[in-house]
Amino acid sequence: MWTVKTVYGKLKVAVAYAGGPEMRWASFRAPTGDHPLSGGAGSKKDWKGLAKDMEEFQQKIRDLTSAKIFDLKTLLQETLDAWRGDKKGLERVISTCFHEHDWPRVKKLVGDKWPDLTAGKIFGEELPVFMDRGDFKVGIRPVKKILQVGDLGYMTSKGFIQSRRESWSRSREDRIMKAIVENHPEFVENVSVLLELKDPATMEGGDLMALSEDALAIGIRSATNREAAVEVSKALPDKTVYAVLKFPMEVGSGWVGHYGKHLNYIFNMVDEDKALVAPYIFDYPKGSKKTLLAILKTLSDDLYRWEPVRDESDLRPDRWAKLSDKLKPRIEKRVFGALKKDRLEAFSDLGNVEILKKGKVEAKKDSFVKALIEDEVLSPDGIILVGGDPEDIDYRNEFHHWVTAVREGGFACSVAVVKPGTVIAYHHMLKTNEALEDAGVEVNRLDGRYVELLTGTGFGDLLLSLGRK
Repeated sequence: MWTVKTVYGKLKVAVAYAGGPEMRWASFRAPTGDHPLSGGAGSKKDWKGLAKDMEEFQQKIRDLTSAKIFDLKTLLQETLDAWRGDKKGLERVISTCFHEHDWPRVKKLVGDKWPDLTAGKIFGEELPVFMDRGDFKVGIRPVKKILQVGDLGYMTSKGFIQSRRESWSRSREDRIMKAIVENHPEFVENVSVLLELKDPATMEGGDLMALSEDALAIGIRSATNREAAVEVSKALPDKTVYAVLKFPMEVGSGWVGHYGKHLNYIFNMVDEDKALVAPYIFDYPKGSKKTLLAILKTLSDDLYRWEPVRDESDLRPDRWAKLSDKLKPRIEKRVFGALKKDRLEAFSDLGNVEILKKGKVEAKKDSFVKALIEDEVLSPDGIILVGGDPEDIDYRNEFHHWVTAVREGGFACSVAVVKPGTVIAYHHMLKTNEALEDAGVEVNRLDGRYVELLTGTGFGDLLLSLGRK
């Protein structure tokens, strides 16, 4: 059976995906919201560039580790082919790839040809809106973000935890992975499912991280919730589970991209006793979180005092007094955005941690990183800051350092760890890469411009580790 004992173990088996024609149908942004066709669309040149970037990424992994890397779409096709001789079994496999309410629609749409559905068609390669007797109809909706295969689940030392996405438009990705895990001959033989989450638990694989053989961390409050952390802890009774508080999605998405997308956006173990850490939010060194809150308060106060904002028609005292209490928060949100005062209040417990054992909270601490140091999972000497050392001569003060740390941010932190002390990173995360190398970590730099443009994430999210030594 494949297992992963630590996130920094040498990669032996993984899943990746270089993208395909289904990516072309992500053709528009808001206000389409959660619709499968929403999201920024790239040009044909962009998608070709992405395929080239992913080929280079996967080849680099093979060069460094000799790991076996499965292609996700190929896996699904092999799964379908394995069941072609069993029509009932084939329908079970195909229907698993769709929501229960959608499969009857799809089956009716393709008619008697449903047994001929390919992995490409299930991914949504074909034109999703077509003409039928003079009317437009919606076909098979594309799985446009399935490039981020790290979200599909997480392999532990005891078995595989299947993701359960909060976003309806992305939840079909989980169903495709479920179809592969339960029906692909090689996966049936090598993957033991430890946990399949149920409502109300939600989880994305990028939020889980095996810190050591005895400890696992899980980021909560956006994408992954506390209910999932409890279920994971129950399923792994011998492990200490650190539930790390990310920036909460319900407060607003402005800071989520920096401090809430995935745990590996703010913390990433790159070797035994070495971790890449977002500065300030974990209050390490002590007092640094207070510094961050002071910076944010200064920026917020300045915005609230800024004359063009104060003179904005809706904020003038004579206008403000006449507005309804229901309308005022919307106006403040529009004008002050991420620096709105109640959003900054959410930073107060950002980086805090709940320590669980067998599904029960054993302790709550005000810093995940300090908790790891106290529990001897991490040493102070092993902490590598995103953006590098604040005392670097290039930085004039903490604000200057914070700006660089935010700019490089999750792109720099979510590196792909392929073996102990060896990572793959974007070449332009200059300060963070320099800090990693100063700490003795081997940094393999890739351009990855199309990966960054079209996925909005780091290389670590583009890999689903199934086996590490």
